[in-house]
Amino acid sequence: MKDKILDLLVENDITQRILKSQDGIGNLLDMEEALVIASAFHKDHKTRIIVKKNRYMAQQLYNRLSPLLPNVLLFVMEESLRVQAIASSPEDKEELIYSLTQIIKNDEPKIIICNTAAYVRYLPDVNMFKDNCFTLHINQEFDMADLKSKLNRIGYSKLNYVDRPCTYASRGGIVDIFSLEYENPIRIEFFDTEIESIRFFDENTQRTIKEIDSIMISPATDLLFTDEQICTIKEKVNSKLEKESKKLFDEEKELLVDHIEKDMMALESYDTSSHLYWYFSYVNTCCLNDYINAEVILSSKEEIERFNKQLNEDNIA
Repeated sequence: MKDKILDLLVENDITQRILKSQDGIGNLLDMEEALVIASAFHKDHKTRIIVKKNRYMAQQLYNRLSPLLPNVLLFVMEESLRVQAIASSPEDKEELIYSLTQIIKNDEPKIIICNTAAYVRYLPDVNMFKDNCFTLHINQEFDMADLKSKLNRIGYSKLNYVDRPCTYASRGGIVDIFSLEYENPIRIEFFDTEIESIRFFDENTQRTIKEIDSIMISPATDLLFTDEQICTIKEKVNSKLEKESKKLFDEEKELLVDHIEKDMMALESYDTSSHLYWYFSYVNTCCLNDYINAEVILSSKEEIERFNKQLNEDNIA
């Protein structure tokens, strides 16, 4: 029945505009928009990014479109960088990183729904992100210390016991990892430098759920700077600091220098604190369009352009 409805909607004027890559979805109701987008995808299986004005509108469209199509991703973030730095929810961050990983993982046609803030967001170097999606398998030679170092590098927090996504723990010859890719954490057992076993386990009971042959580990953050970018940031920031500090009183200068030094140390240690996002502005960065070849639909164009201008003003002020 669902497929028949989508087939019938192919002749709809809005669906035809989407199929012909024309602007003009206009201000439809959420369910109407979901149906014409689903109908177009059902017809041509073309990857599209749908940009909504704000997070709420993106979520509403996602809620109506995801039951109609098998491969719909939500890519949203807080509208305000200030709010994101101090009060963004872990769930939002995890959803964004999960979606970014799914985009990298496969070339299957998909619909990505995002808000304006997420669409224009700075993202890590795409090759770096891809390189840090890696697979582990039984009998593989992989030094346990190197694995822990790599997990630190790509945003995993070290705990005594994993109890939430984006964390890892280690003891003896065992490394537990809670990746966003899976519902349950992963236990990897080493024999010297060889992976002896891989299994999913229940984080509450610690009991094995299922043994597997291989596992994919993906980054736990989108705040990833290459070593070259970190060097560039340090050079530019120190140069700017030298000029700006001449205008300040000694006490102000001391506070500013202390703040910058802490941030530079955080970057060098691959910290993923949200406030470090600002330093992307010092280097060449990627955005969502660099991660996937997709047709972009601004819904609606006038609203997105106005809201983007407002975002820039609010975040710079």
